[in-house]
Amino acid sequence: MGKFEGTSSYIATEDLKTAVNAAITLERPLLVKGEPGTGKTVLAIEIARALGKPLISAKPVSPIPAAVLGAALVLGALFIVFALRLRRDQSERAAMALFRYSITYLTLLFVAMAGDVLIRFH
Repeated sequence: MGKFEGTSSYIATEDLKTAVNAAITLERPLLVKGEPGTGKTVLAIEIARALGKPLISAKPVSPIPAAVLGAALVLGALFIVFALRLRRDQSERAAMALFRYSITYLTLLFVAMAGDVLIRFH
């Protein structure tokens, strides 16, 4: 496995390099603590980039609001209904119905996301 020396866009202190390389050598996770905005995520990205490894996040960057998730599930289920109908009836009418619904789906999903932002931040 590689060794972390910092990157061209991330200058690491000797203590930080020692801690990162110890975690790599011991094949153990590295716990990085700090206030929001202090660069913990940037450090993780740069370590992964330097080692040529993918970065797998243990938590989503932002949780999906319940209203948006609910809208996505309902609208997605309806999309599947239209798609299955098209599979059963391969007519131009069924294809156009699916196409029209796909536009409606995207519009309603956008409205749900925009509405959530307006409600939360207004």
